[in-house]
Amino acid sequence: MYVFDRTGLGVTYLDGVRVDSRAITNLGDLDTGNVFNIGQDPTGYYPETAAADIDDLGIRRRALTEYQALSIFGAAQNGCNPYLRDICKLQPAAFPQVEP
Repeated sequence: MYVFDRTGLGVTYLDGVRVDSRAITNLGDLDTGNVFNIGQDPTGYYPETAAADIDDLGIRRRALTEYQALSIFGAAQNGCNPYLRDICKLQPAAFPQVEP
C-alpha cells in the first residue's frame, strides 16, 4: 500500500507494516485540474507502456494512518471486506499489535 499526504511524505506498507517513507515534494502539484489516470499522465500520451494486474485499488480523500493500513491488511487476510464492517467478524488475535 502506498500512502501520500499533502505535507510531502510518501509511505509504503507491505503486509500492513510500514517498510519505507520518504519525501515526495519533488513530484509536483496534484491540484492541476486535469483528469486522474492510473499508470498514465493526465494527457494519456505518456510514452511508456506496461502490462500489469491491479489486485486492489482504493483512493481516499486523506492519507491513511499506520493503524488503518494494518487494519485493511488484517481484514483481507481473514477473508473480510474491510469496507463492510457490519458483516465483518474479525478476531483481534489476527492483527499484529500497533497503537491506533
